[in-house]
This record gives sequence, structure tokens and C-alpha cells, in this order.
Amino acid sequence: MPSLLGVDESIQRECLQQWTFRRLPRSRHARVVVGQLKFYDESTAWGVILGADGGLYALRGARLTGPPLRVGERVVFEPEPAPGGPRATAVRRIRGGGTPDRSAG
Repeated sequence: MPSLLGVDESIQRECLQQWTFRRLPRSRHARVVVGQLKFYDESTAWGVILGADGGLYALRGARLTGPPLRVGERVVFEPEPAPGGPRATAVRRIRGGGTPDRSAG
């Protein structure tokens, strides 16, 4: 390893070991959040969801079967970090009984 600013290689290795972010083990189960659609533009498939956790999530390019999403509609989704803020993925409508509509996503 080339010397970084004249620092000994063993010190470089020790620093890299301490400052390297380790990946946390992923759960087999994705985190799911319930939310409500606050804005949606059908022509661009872009919208904003207010999650039950109080966070705002961007919705981009939602490919849902059936009628287009409507503002005020309840959805369930998987949040993911993204440049510019958190994003809603795997979005599904919630039917009247409070269960996700599997045919909608």
C-alpha cells in the first residue's frame, strides 16, 4: 500500500479497519411502512407519501396494475435510502379492510 501523506502502512491499516463502515446483516424480512399518498402526478408517476412514522417518502415510477393512485389513498411500501431523501419502493394499495392489495404491485 503506498504511503498516505507519509504515514506508516500499519497505521493506515489500523485507521481503515476502524473507519470502514461494516454492512449490517440484512433481515430476511423487509421493513414495511403504511402511509398515505399526499401528492401524485399520473403522467410522470411521481408522488409523495406521508408514512405512519411521520417521514416523507418519494414515489417514483410506480408500476401498479389497476386504476392510477389517488391522493389520500392508503398504501404500504418498503422504505429505502436514496439520493435526495428516502424513497418508497414495492408500493401496494391497502384495500378497505386494511390489508395490502397483492394484485396492485
